[in-house]
Amino acid sequence: MQTPQPDAHAQGGRCRLCSANDVDALVEELAAELWKYQSVGTLDESPWDQASEYWRHVFRQFAATAVKTMQARH
Repeated sequence: MQTPQPDAHAQGGRCRLCSANDVDALVEELAAELWKYQSVGTLDESPWDQASEYWRHVFRQFAATAVKTMQARH
């Protein structure tokens, strides 16, 4: 698990969500991270770039939904 990062807004900065110029790239990055964490301890620990197109699509949809939800509440 990653160490929590300081709150960018509290320090007068912008968080990753606010500062993303390329939402598609943010979604792709989040999908890859979700994939990495879900596969630990399973029989399929293949890296993101080797995941089937079906699973890449599913995880991109999860990530896009998470980004949209966070943007709406941010």
